[in-house]
Amino acid sequence: MLEVSISNILKEEYQLEGALTPLAGELDLNFKCTSTDGAIFIIKIAHQSASTSEIAFQEALLLYIEKQPLSFKYPRLIKNKDDQYLSVLSNGTEQRVLRVMSWIDGRLWAVVNPKLEALREGLGAHCGHLTRVLEGFTHPYASRVLQWDIAQGLWIKDYITLFTKAQLVLILPFIKAFEKQELAYKELPKGVVHNDANDYNIIVSKTLINPKVIGIIDYGDACYTQIINDLAIACTYGIMHTEDPLQAALSIVASYHKAYKLTEASLAHLHTAIGMRLSISLTKAAINKKEAPNNAYLFISETPAWDLLKKWTAITSSFAHYAFRKACNFSAHPKLGAFKKWAIKEKLSLKTIFPNQNKTAVHHLDLSVESLWVEHQAAFNNLNYFEYKIQSLQKEHPEELIAG
Repeated sequence: MLEVSISNILKEEYQLEGALTPLAGELDLNFKCTSTDGAIFIIKIAHQSASTSEIAFQEALLLYIEKQPLSFKYPRLIKNKDDQYLSVLSNGTEQRVLRVMSWIDGRLWAVVNPKLEALREGLGAHCGHLTRVLEGFTHPYASRVLQWDIAQGLWIKDYITLFTKAQLVLILPFIKAFEKQELAYKELPKGVVHNDANDYNIIVSKTLINPKVIGIIDYGDACYTQIINDLAIACTYGIMHTEDPLQAALSIVASYHKAYKLTEASLAHLHTAIGMRLSISLTKAAINKKEAPNNAYLFISETPAWDLLKKWTAITSSFAHYAFRKACNFSAHPKLGAFKKWAIKEKLSLKTIFPNQNKTAVHHLDLSVESLWVEHQAAFNNLNYFEYKIQSLQKEHPEELIAG
């Protein structure tokens, strides 16, 4: 009956007739509509609890980016006969908002195989570009309470009883790290971001050779939060099913940074943010398994998320931090600059470093293949002769330390 009601509205208000195919979703009802003339659209029915503010926010965001020079495709809102972007679907007892959007033809990131470095670079570049575009966008609803916002992720502490001891060994370290870093984390740059670049929201071209990221869909979880969270989410889903997740993440991080300049302070929190996003996703999956066991989409990423969390836990936060910094063309260690300034000021001597040697300088001894210091290989391999040569050289330069 629902499809019949939708079809009636589409025909009456959008002059659109065609076949409806249900699509997976967390809260909203989504349908693919293939019209009689072959055109394809997305039909989105807002969830029952969707507020007027939520609908207005999504509309305002999509209309804002429509005016920007984007490097990728996105769903465009289609007006009805009354020149409005929404219609009301009613079954007599409740009303839900219906919107029609353009379809982006391609493949979901989730089904693309293999995902090579160039594809991950495209993911990072487009996500970073979108973040830069959204710098000028503001909306009151962007600062709402949202469980998928990493900044608000500590709500998962109330659900740790859903996990086994072995699972908590993987999740709890990230919760503790997030709590420990919270004060510094709150001071990181913020903005409105997409906040949901998961493997079912990234569209890849159909070409099997050198495929490219061509679209980003589903802006329902966009929010005002720390910018680094957006990159953390792109990394989380972009590095699943990889043998070396850190190496895979560097492609996304580097290309994101080229499109949107990240701060050095933000990169210090990226490893933990990725761990927190995985933990939030796994907590959501555990809850959904109890509340909606028949909706497999709600825990579709559970197995790869556990696999990735195991690998991510094995990577030390400091090592990941240095790798992220290097990928963004910062010095690998944040204190390298300070060390160089200190080293320039400090005056060291050989006597300070080797107090028992009583040497004032270093005599470099060339022991390369081309060296003429030892006549030939046979002489070089004669240990007695070699020792004799060293002793002779030391007598010639008694104040110098012989070093090869």
